[in-house]
Amino acid sequence: MVQLSNGRCWSNERLMHISKLLPESENSLNVSGNLDSDKQGGLYQDYFNSKNYEISSYPEDKAYSNPSMEIVIDLDADVSQISEKYFQKFDLVFSHTVLEHVKNPFQAFQNMEKLLAPNGILITVVPFIYKFHYSGENFGDYWRYTPHSIDLLHKSNGLFTNLMEVGPDKGYEKYLISLASRKNEIMNFSFDKEDFSKWNHSLGDNSYNLLIRYLKNKIFDSIKIRNPIKLFGRQG
Repeated sequence: MVQLSNGRCWSNERLMHISKLLPESENSLNVSGNLDSDKQGGLYQDYFNSKNYEISSYPEDKAYSNPSMEIVIDLDADVSQISEKYFQKFDLVFSHTVLEHVKNPFQAFQNMEKLLAPNGILITVVPFIYKFHYSGENFGDYWRYTPHSIDLLHKSNGLFTNLMEVGPDKGYEKYLISLASRKNEIMNFSFDKEDFSKWNHSLGDNSYNLLIRYLKNKIFDSIKIRNPIKLFGRQG
């Protein structure tokens, strides 16, 4: 059995929670969603309350497409190459760990914005720290995203960042979930840009000192030492 990444498990849990706070959508799109599997035995379709749920693929996709459910949209193509029948069609555009594989993220976000209905919501899950991964000629692995880069990609296309979370707390890998719309505040979601400060000089810190602190904590937890300073540090 393939070991699921901590990031996938965390992002699925957070998506399940976030989706329950969203209204019913008329049309939803999972961008390049393959079989729509959450890799935990479920489908992302079941996360969201949507009357019409569709999956897209890209034209060169030979191995990961789902022909019975898909429409073809190339996120790297100029927006003029996308059929206008999809413009402003989708109340929800959702993408899970796809955007590290596009060649031009600025074009990809422009295209996703074109797909959004006027009151639509864009949800993306992207890697911040994750292993290099690609599949032969099907797709490469080009990008890792920070909170600032996702916020910039939203702003560049007239969208507001309404939610941003990074996790999981434990482990090396980190995923970033964001929710964006054309409104500064939407429902119960309003992201304070000052929240960036909580990640400054801490998010992604996998330094030697952090490793030592982690190992200390594991040792203290296992032998239940109440005052670890006596063992590892000076007093006074």
